[in-house]
Amino acid sequence: MDAAPRFIWGAVLAIVGIIGLAVASRAESAGVYAIGLLCSLFCVALMFGLITEAFDRPDKGREAEGAALPLGPFLRNFSRIRAQGYEVMSSMNAIEKFVTGGLIGIFAVISLFVAARHGEGASYWGGLAVFAFLIGLIFYMISSVKHGADETH
Repeated sequence: MDAAPRFIWGAVLAIVGIIGLAVASRAESAGVYAIGLLCSLFCVALMFGLITEAFDRPDKGREAEGAALPLGPFLRNFSRIRAQGYEVMSSMNAIEKFVTGGLIGIFAVISLFVAARHGEGASYWGGLAVFAFLIGLIFYMISSVKHGADETH
């Protein structure tokens, strides 16, 4: 899949996932609540698949196409920060990474429950923001494990 369709597909998945969270937060019954959360988790799983597809492309010899956005200056700065993070992550063994990722996942789910059980306001949006941040940390851990196994920085 080219970069632009992958970016659009990821945006659609993010919107559907947020709609699923909104449905869960407004649910009157347990069934609708569960369906909203499952929709959101399914979208997150598909986004993981898009990330995996981007890293496992067969054209590794060619230069990467990017994300169809002019993010070069930002990505250069983040790549320096990321390289420092890889050094920290490479010092952790597999069990420490697994436990850390599991704990981050548990806190992400807890933040969804906080967001779903409160109405509009700081608790709702704060829970969603914490969830997004923690999922970002899990993405970071996954990418550092993938890069740390076969590349040197």
